Amino acid sequence: MQRMDWSESLAQWAQARAALCGGPAPSPVSAPWAAPQVGWNVQLLPVGSASFVHVVGLWFAEGQRYSHAAAECARNATCTHYTQ
Repeated sequence: MQRMDWSESLAQWAQARAALCGGPAPSPVSAPWAAPQVGWNVQLLPVGSASFVHVVGLWFAEGQRYSHAAAECARNATCTHYTQ
């Protein structure tokens, strides 16, 4: 596992992105502050229809269907949120 350290600049970047919640979601590529090694998981659900824990559970479930060895998602499964 790679070492992970806190990044204040990344935290500020994330806060700026979070401030846009509720509006149209720009793609990570078109965002003016985009960094090629950083992305975000966009889960578009009606307000109040899912808790944070539920959304993380959806992401985790996609990960269970992804093969790191083969670098692909299981047949007929969706892994686009997990792999972005």
